[in-house]
Amino acid sequence: MSDNYSAVPILVCEDTPDDCEIFSDSLKRGRIANPVFFVENGEEALAYLRGEGDFSERAKHPLPGLIFMDINMPKLNGLEVLAAIRESEALQTIPVVMLTVSDSDEDILRSYELDTVVYIQKPVTPENLTAVMHSLEQFEIQMVEDNHA
Repeated sequence: MSDNYSAVPILVCEDTPDDCEIFSDSLKRGRIANPVFFVENGEEALAYLRGEGDFSERAKHPLPGLIFMDINMPKLNGLEVLAAIRESEALQTIPVVMLTVSDSDEDILRSYELDTVVYIQKPVTPENLTAVMHSLEQFEIQMVEDNHA
């Protein structure tokens, strides 16, 4: 891997601190080295994506190349945020993975109607995160070098 390789950022929209920790741990165990940014609710997610307010400095808060979105978030739920993303010309091509405890047929159907790339039910495992990222052709993940080989 070249030294000038820059992995695309990942935005995780999750309001539960324990789930954020599990997600981070799963990325580490899956050897995913992309930079990860977290927001706690739907309003923060849209502010981050639009580069507004606390997220106006793109050097500190880069536009993500992949979004993991919980459905059950405060202020705006994940489906509302996903709908806003798909309505925005600047954001609509960003792949969104729904990451939720919901097994509701309505949530699953609505997610796919809004063009989610995959719907993953929690709990998250390193295997399913890695598989999702590898399956997205337009998404470049950066694996941590294995120094034990």
